[in-house]
Amino acid sequence: GDGSYTFEIQVRVDGALRETRPKNVPITRAEKQRYEEAVEASLKKKIQLLLEKLTKVNSDPVGFGRKVRANYPKRWEQMNWHEVYPNSKFRVEVNFKYLNTGVYQ
Repeated sequence: GDGSYTFEIQVRVDGALRETRPKNVPITRAEKQRYEEAVEASLKKKIQLLLEKLTKVNSDPVGFGRKVRANYPKRWEQMNWHEVYPNSKFRVEVNFKYLNTGVYQ
């Protein structure tokens, strides 16, 4: 290939949102879905930006190089990771589950 790698990153986050509505007023399923989609989009964008910054400065704190070395040892021996890593691509998928104790309308 062109000496670049594409890494697929799947992130799963469970969380709760601080209530901004009066107590005992449940959120609707549609609101829940909108919250989840908004958080997923925001996290995906932030993760993409972080990975772009890390590859620009050739910093691999996540350990993508270790994964390549472990899974493709022969290729690893023939490459210079510091030349390959900055050209890496990332496909980020975020799945956010909104946990709450309330009831949906």
